[in-house]
Amino acid sequence: MEILTKLKADELDVQNVRGQGYDNGANMSGKYHGVQAVILNKNNLATFIPCAAHCLNLSGVHAASPNGKVQFFFDVIQKIYTFFVKSTTRWKILMDTLKISLKGHSDTRWASKAQAVKAMNSQIKEVFKVLQNISDSELNLETKSTAKNLLQLINFDFLCLLNIWNQILSSIDRVNQALQNKSLSLEKSFQFATRA
Repeated sequence: MEILTKLKADELDVQNVRGQGYDNGANMSGKYHGVQAVILNKNNLATFIPCAAHCLNLSGVHAASPNGKVQFFFDVIQKIYTFFVKSTTRWKILMDTLKISLKGHSDTRWASKAQAVKAMNSQIKEVFKVLQNISDSELNLETKSTAKNLLQLINFDFLCLLNIWNQILSSIDRVNQALQNKSLSLEKSFQFATRA
């Protein structure tokens, strides 16, 4: 197993391990066949604790998933990104206008959602203008029609959710990055948690 090999290469004794933390995937956290089980078999003091950053990420995913409006909002963000990224011509038109590029996002990684929403939120006026220009351009009918449809999706609800989710995801992302900091200690994490 790679972790045990790495511990040995770094001259670290598995018997000195007092905790282990991974994501919640069965291959890592599985009680019977995961990495957790293998290490616990060698040292029963190496208590497993799920990765705090991964738990934070999952709580965001599960909190937003039952809400249809939120799902639709993130779908619109992805549709706009996909519209531009699938064509070098459209991407060039967009990038000639924007300061930073739009980002796609993953359904399970909230850091990617934070980046996608932040990029869209900071440049929504420019994105809207580019979509207007494309819808009135000499490009093919399908491209113009899709641009018009996307313009209709950028409505009051979308703009409100864009602002709200930018604030929420910025906070989640700050905490997520802090939890993944290599210099994080128990004392620092306690201080961070009591300030948040």
